[in-house]
Amino acid sequence: MTVCVQAEMTLAETVITVWQNSSGAIRKLLERAIRKAALGGARSLEEAIEHEAKDLPDRIRWISQPIIDFIQSTDEPDEHQRHALIEKAHESSLASCRQAIREDTSTLRVPFSTIFAMGIVLPIIVATILPLWGMVSQDDLGWEYGSTGRSMATPLPKTPDEITLIGGITILAFPLVCIVATNSLVNNRELISNPMLNGLGSKMLFLFGILGALSLAIMLLFHAPLSFWVVIGALVITSFLAHRLFKTPKSHIGTTYRAESPSEMSSICGRLVMGEHPLRAILLSSRDSRSSQKLFKNALFTIGKKRDTGAFRLVEEASKKDPRIAARVFRQFSSHLIELGRIEDELRNELRPIAQSALVATLVLCPFVLGIVAGFNSIGQFSGNMPDDKFWIRTIFAVFVLEMALTGYWLAICLSPDGKGMPKRLLSPRIVAVLSILIFLASLEVSCWVFS
Repeated sequence: MTVCVQAEMTLAETVITVWQNSSGAIRKLLERAIRKAALGGARSLEEAIEHEAKDLPDRIRWISQPIIDFIQSTDEPDEHQRHALIEKAHESSLASCRQAIREDTSTLRVPFSTIFAMGIVLPIIVATILPLWGMVSQDDLGWEYGSTGRSMATPLPKTPDEITLIGGITILAFPLVCIVATNSLVNNRELISNPMLNGLGSKMLFLFGILGALSLAIMLLFHAPLSFWVVIGALVITSFLAHRLFKTPKSHIGTTYRAESPSEMSSICGRLVMGEHPLRAILLSSRDSRSSQKLFKNALFTIGKKRDTGAFRLVEEASKKDPRIAARVFRQFSSHLIELGRIEDELRNELRPIAQSALVATLVLCPFVLGIVAGFNSIGQFSGNMPDDKFWIRTIFAVFVLEMALTGYWLAICLSPDGKGMPKRLLSPRIVAVLSILIFLASLEVSCWVFS
């Protein structure tokens, strides 16, 4: 729309061009406005657009005022006044976007806090009482006393009791529910959508399913003491393979891009004024700037998307008529990107505490507490002579610790993909997973030593 107005197109030409080269809510809005104006439902196309813009749903109503401002600028004959109206429209769009993000953030706190409580804190609490379920079932078996001390009158079977098995399956399902809920919430919010998360939720669900099936098979095939350490080995191997599912966020990329954006755009604008093709101008400027290289790669990567192709084609056509038009557009893009980056930072700052809490709870609290509980459950027993159900509980806890660590990492990168406020060395799934397992094993050994 900016390109069309800068190219001095009429309102009808602007609307048709934007409708042909846009998608989503704006395309639907313009389509309804064109139909209403053609059928006589409004006195003019401008009135139809204003009416449709005001009737937008609350979720996307923030785009209505910028659209109205852009439409009004098409009727301005004076060039300077038209540019002033375009700048006003940009400021209006940024202000509306900031307000929409604040409202969206306020509605996200409760869902994400609920996911944190029900998907992370609650399963930790449930896991701590899991051994108590087994103890209750063991009381029905009775105890007998002899020269070697207390022992069970009826030995436990080679498989865990029914209550322990049901409890184990229950807590292993919590992280899966957490991932599904988070993935659904993020995908339904365009303002916080992250391209690097596309398809990651389904991959994690597949990983957890394979991990659970593998652990169950190992526990059924191997002797109990051996099965625990075989599962630990499988978890460590899985930890080193898990990084392939994630693309670790690089916080410095966005910062560098915003810092270099003004001078970079000025270089592109200068080449456009000299008559260079827009794509060639970006390519030549990319040799002098790391962020320009990022811009050029993104341009090539997104060239197949309809809205990006349409916008780029409009800039190309406008630059043929007057290179200054494309130069002004890129200059506005520069300031627009910087402001959008600041608005995005505001959103991340609001949600970052939840991400930090999730990472700490799953990386430190969960393995530490479960290690103590697993060791406390072995009072009066030596690890080599423990009943088999103790190893089932330990194995279930080990798998649960890895699931929770990856789930916490998943929630952290969903809410804070730039990594700000996080320990930079911990923003790796391998480190998070291995460290959580080590904390669990250390806590387990200390607990067994204290309570034995």
